[in-house]
Amino acid sequence: MTTIRSEEALRAELESLQREAQKINEDRIRAETEIQRAKEEMKKLEEDLQKEFGTSDPEAVERMIRQREEENSRKVDDYRAEIESARRALSRVTETLAANRS
Repeated sequence: MTTIRSEEALRAELESLQREAQKINEDRIRAETEIQRAKEEMKKLEEDLQKEFGTSDPEAVERMIRQREEENSRKVDDYRAEIESARRALSRVTETLAANRS
């Protein structure tokens, strides 16, 4: 059953609904703007990945990064071993010089 409302009540409800519709429209515009900005940012990131890694596939890039990290770790280990070897050689030379001076 429909209740008959006064013209004033209808006008107030209409104004309220119009404000709500305006807010919804503003929210929609904001959301569309955010989506567009996100799409542009994604495109830029994909271009950067393509330039640096030759692909924009996230899984392929992740594999490449892991491979680079493993390679860097091996290089650091090798360098550490070389430094330690040089340190031992220097220590032997120092000991030999000290022994010859005595």
